Amino acid sequence: YLKEAQKTCGSAAVTGGNAYVLAAADRLADIPMASSDLFLQSRSIPFYQMVCHGYIAYTSEPGNYFYDFARQKLQWIEYGCNPYFVLTAESNARLIGTDYTEFFSTYYQYWLEKAADVCKEFNARLGSVWGQPIVLHEQAEDGVVREVYENGASILINYNDHAVTVAGQTVGATDYCVVEKSGGVQ
Repeated sequence: YLKEAQKTCGSAAVTGGNAYVLAAADRLADIPMASSDLFLQSRSIPFYQMVCHGYIAYTSEPGNYFYDFARQKLQWIEYGCNPYFVLTAESNARLIGTDYTEFFSTYYQYWLEKAADVCKEFNARLGSVWGQPIVLHEQAEDGVVREVYENGASILINYNDHAVTVAGQTVGATDYCVVEKSGGVQ
């Protein structure tokens, strides 16, 4: 059915995105950002995202559903997710007592500027890696993740509440930097 949708509509989007849809999906929504915890492990890695990044655009949990937006933004960067928000034209308070209580922070007037800012930031700072496959994901040090992309650029993501210096690059508290193959930093 997805191939048929692609032919008829020009593209196909899927929520979830099990492996069998990857050959026909142009977009994936709501893909997981954590492991299933079915196996013993010390931490989650973005394996699924490493398979898809650079080939299929995807999103995860909406940014306005997360308790800590700064951390959500860093996770989007680490996992290569497009920014994603669920917005409503009216206050979500009007949905109290309905079947739509999951929309608890969606009023566009609260989120529109923040959503636009994060999209502008990602386009400006992550443009060189956005369409590139992720070839390496590693824990550079406690609270710091390093990713390397096919074009040689890398990203250092600092989840710590203090600045860190890794491989000669200083990354601010709860921030990230893109290191281009040429050595330039964004």
